[in-house]
Amino acid sequence: MATREDEETAPSRAGDFHRPAIPAEPTRIRTLRRELAAWATGAGMSEERVEALALAANEALANSAEHAHPAGVTGSVAVRAVSRAGTVDVTISDDGRWRPPGHNDDQFRGRGLLLIRSLADEAEVRHGERGTTVRMAFRLTS
Repeated sequence: MATREDEETAPSRAGDFHRPAIPAEPTRIRTLRRELAAWATGAGMSEERVEALALAANEALANSAEHAHPAGVTGSVAVRAVSRAGTVDVTISDDGRWRPPGHNDDQFRGRGLLLIRSLADEAEVRHGERGTTVRMAFRLTS
């Protein structure tokens, strides 16, 4: 019988990267980032593009951990990546509530979505009652 950990790390189809319902905690985010970067390298991404993907994914994951839920509540995050036709598509979804950039008074924060959009070749953010989804696309090479 498969354990919960087996289910969380099982790919949805051969070659895809899929991690459903992982707790949005800092130690888990570091692990997800490293696993995603290793997968992207195996998918044929250049080192430069893997670095961009890992940084953008880290930002989306950190946003989920830090902003999606009230203090003291740990939500979950799902990560899926697919490589096809010279592009890697990454989707990061959480089960929290959307808070618009600049919702706090810290002038040095709120630039994560700008960073994601500058690193990815395409990026979009969707939010609704079920959570927030960040979709990013990266060419395999620059």
